[in-house]
Amino acid sequence: MNRKVLYALVLILTVLASVAGYEFYVIQQQDVKIREQTEQIAILESKKLELQNTLRLLNEKVSSLESDKAELERLKGELEKQVSELDRELAKIKVQRPTYEELDRFLLLDITDKKSYVRDFYVCSDYAIDLRMNARQAGWNVSVVFVWWKTRGNEFAHALNSAYLADGTLVWIEPQYDSVYSGSIEGVLEVIFYTGEYYTVNPKVTELLVIW
Repeated sequence: MNRKVLYALVLILTVLASVAGYEFYVIQQQDVKIREQTEQIAILESKKLELQNTLRLLNEKVSSLESDKAELERLKGELEKQVSELDRELAKIKVQRPTYEELDRFLLLDITDKKSYVRDFYVCSDYAIDLRMNARQAGWNVSVVFVWWKTRGNEFAHALNSAYLADGTLVWIEPQYDSVYSGSIEGVLEVIFYTGEYYTVNPKVTELLVIW
């Protein structure tokens, strides 16, 4: 074989070997990149799946909370309705403070003052207790008052009623005559007992019991 031809063949083979080696190197590098990308894809897919699961759980939680909220809103509505109904029922039976006009109208219709005083049988305390009971049945808050006082060297006792009016004024009620007084209890005693056995002047109250 011609030496030149031989050199040419050797050169061609060397070039071919170099090209083949370079292509092999490139293929190896690409294979490494492919493996790295595959691993990254796997990691990202795993994170994606994890996030999807978390999102699903959150959606379920939100759905559950919305259901709970709807149930709580329903219960709240029922409770508010029950409270409203109770308020209406209480308004029917809960005693109130009357205005002066309402108290005057009640006393006008009440028959306690029409009952006869009978010593040791139906006395001032009975009048006061009956008036209080009738007032409560009519829806008004009236108390029974027991008062003991001294005047002119003697000690006396009496039973009457009292009530706070709607405007906050305290009034005293003599149930035997449907009389209504304001001011101090001492002044009321002087007005009620201005004559007779209990004649009272400058009384000194020793005890006062008010029962609502």
